[in-house]
Amino acid sequence: TFTLFPNPATNNLTLDIRFNSTKKSTLKIINSIGQLVYSEQLQGKEILKTISIQQLSKGIYQLFITTDDGQVSSKTFVKE
Repeated sequence: TFTLFPNPATNNLTLDIRFNSTKKSTLKIINSIGQLVYSEQLQGKEILKTISIQQLSKGIYQLFITTDDGQVSSKTFVKE
């Protein structure tokens, strides 16, 4: 599971990711027309990650975290 804040966000988006065990995962941000605008590989059990989103246009985005065992979690956020 994960939380993201602040939402809406202006410059930075912080993710608090908690897994039951250490996992490899992929973080992806998709814009409202389905384009991949950010991707990063992560590894750990408890991850606190801050992402700069200054370069993103204002709008609605979907953030996906996919673990190496196929679990997918997603949340929507707004870039102001």
